[in-house]
This record gives sequence, structure tokens and C-alpha cells, in this order.
Amino acid sequence: MTEEATFPSWRYGPNGEAEIFQTEAEVPKGWKDAPFADAPTAFDHDGDGKPGGAVAPEPTDRLKELRDEYRALVGKKPFAGWGEAELETRIASAKAAGGLQAGFAIALTGTPVENRTSELWSLLSLAVPGLLGSWPEFREQFATPIEQHRSVDARQRLARRIGPFLLRRLKRDVAPELPARTEVQLDVELSDAERALYLAHRQAIVQLLEEAKAMPPNQRRMQVLAGLTRLRQLACHPQLVEPACGVSSSKLQLLTERLLDLQAEGHKALVFSQFVRHLALVKAELEAAGLRLRYLDGQMTQKDRQAEVEAFQSGDGDVFLISLKAGGTGLNLTAATYVFHLDPWWNPAVEDQATDRAHRIGQDQPVTVYRLVAAGTVEEQILQMHADKRSLVSDLLDGTGEGLSLDTNELEALLLGG
Repeated sequence: MTEEATFPSWRYGPNGEAEIFQTEAEVPKGWKDAPFADAPTAFDHDGDGKPGGAVAPEPTDRLKELRDEYRALVGKKPFAGWGEAELETRIASAKAAGGLQAGFAIALTGTPVENRTSELWSLLSLAVPGLLGSWPEFREQFATPIEQHRSVDARQRLARRIGPFLLRRLKRDVAPELPARTEVQLDVELSDAERALYLAHRQAIVQLLEEAKAMPPNQRRMQVLAGLTRLRQLACHPQLVEPACGVSSSKLQLLTERLLDLQAEGHKALVFSQFVRHLALVKAELEAAGLRLRYLDGQMTQKDRQAEVEAFQSGDGDVFLISLKAGGTGLNLTAATYVFHLDPWWNPAVEDQATDRAHRIGQDQPVTVYRLVAAGTVEEQILQMHADKRSLVSDLLDGTGEGLSLDTNELEALLLGG
């Protein structure tokens, strides 16, 4: 067993069998994290000499280079695809992966749809080739009607077509013994100084967009997204946008108070933010308050990540600060019973996966999730989007609800509304 092993994780038996285990204690004697040569059931998709499992490695060129290697395994073992990686690839990657041959294919994912119906096409073009036609056909029959015209008929037709090929298992189906998870929204009132700074930047952004109406659509979309990001940062901490402004963060003040209360009661917490610079400001404030911290972001090595996880799980740390994208999956942090999301992400599925670092198999205590939302800012608009995003998943997997993929005009309306 390697020192860097993380769980849940694949392990391989002496006869080539493979299974996912939740903890190291569950791994039978003789099973190991096998190198590629000893584990023909898995594919070394990233070139690190260890078994991977992604159906569509990134970048596309790497996938094409390895296609011959994959084909050499045809007929030996079924080709199993791990859908998480596929969600991040482009259509070109899906087409390249589709050239692989196998007796059958399985796409495994915790988030089959995050934002668009094209994500389903990408997965099912590998698992069930031909079911949804070519990408241009799918775009004409389903993607455009559903995402741009909100067509109920197209939505229902797509749900009926993919239904027989989906096996959906919710957490409550596979782990009914999990304790309760409670979600609480904490509304944060900005100080007068924070509000004045926020409104000044918002006015400047609106004026900039008014002057940029003649821009090409793609450039204008980038302008809108940049403006939204600036407002989101101001809602978290003014010094993310104006480092020398000297204005403190009401959100950070509330977070610090809550965490100190939890420390006094013997609880541990996870704190997620998508802005690494925000985590740096939070880290300095919490250390000054006397809290013991663990930290993880995307720049850390796997060995350092695992060391932080093991330290926290063994009791060394009151609070774990985690970058949302770097630590939202693949970590087991059941020592925590409280989760804080400092800045709402566009898609609730990403936040849900992060929350599942604590609320997962092995957790025996109720978990409370806090979302800190700056009142009267764009963060409130993003929270309203969450219901629509959840609806997209329900729409396609259950045949109910109404999907959503925001175009530039809708993004601009979000900015103007916040």
C-alpha cells in the first residue's frame, strides 16, 4: 500500500480482480495499488505508470497517442469509463475516445449533467454509441431546443430515449445509514464601507458593458463573466479586488465567530472557497484567532495533500481550508461535522460534491452545511440559479423539471440584478 493512498480507491487482487474500498482497513491481505503491468483491468491514461480509469484522458492528443495501447487490450477485459473526467473534455475528446473498441463500455459518474445536455451526449456516445446520433444531430434535435428554447417536448423525448440505459443510484439508496445533513443559509449584511465599494464597482461594470455593446458575442461574454467574478470577489472580501483598501470582510468576521464557537464545543469544520487568494486571507485571520488549520489547494503535491488529510483525520486541526476545485472530490474528511461554503458556485453539484467530503460512508454524526451569502449582492442571484441547475439534472434523469444553460444575455441580466 503506498503512503499516498487515498480512499475511496481501486485496489487489485492477486487474480486480477478489482474493487473499490472505502478505507484501508477494508483492503484484504494481498490486495494492492497495482502498477499498470499487474492490473490489465485498468488503463494508465495519464502516463504515470499507475492504473487510471478515465474514459477520455486530457488532453485529446494524449488520448490519441494511447489509442493503440488500449486497443491491444481488446477482448481481455471490458472497457470501463470513469465519467468524471469526461465531463471536462471537449467534443473532440469524446470523438477520440469513441474510437476505442471493447466488448462493452460503462460510464461511471457522480455528476452526469452539470450545465448542459452536451455532457450527456459526451458520456453516452461512449457507453451507447449511436443512441443520440452525431453531435450535430443531437445539437439540432435536443441541445438547442432544450437549452435555448426551453422545449418541454425535446426534454421529454431525450429523457425517454436515455432512460433505459441509465442506472441512477442516489446516496440514500446505497448508504441509508448515513446521518442527517442539514443545510443553512447565513445571510451576511455588508458594512457601509463594503457596500459603497461594491456599488461603485458594479456601476463601473454596468457602464463598461453599455459601452461594449458592439463587441463580438464571445468578447462580450468574457466581459460579462469578468464583471461577475469581480462582484463575487467583492461580496467575499473587498481586499480581493482592492488589496490596499483597508476594508475588512463582514463575511470573514461571521465565519471566524462561528468557527471559534465550534472549536469551543469540540467540533471540526471544512471551509471551501473557489478563490485561493480568499483562502489566504481567511487563513491569516483564523490563525490570528488561534484556530489550528489544515490547508489544501491545487498547487500541492499528492503526498502533501495526503499528509494534510491524515493530520486532520487524526485530530490535528480544527478547520480544514480547501480550494473548491482542488478538494471537491476524492477526499475522505469524516472528522468534520460542519461544512462552510464561502462563495456560491454557479452549479450546486460542485458544492454538493465538496460537502460529501464530510457527509459520506464512515460518517456517524449529523453534518451541518452553512452557505454564507452576502445580502444584496450577486451571490443572491447565484443561489436562485441553483434551483434551475438542480432542475436540469432532474429534467434529464427523472424526466421532470426544466433544464438551464445560461447564454450571454442571461449572464448579463444576472450581473445587472446583483
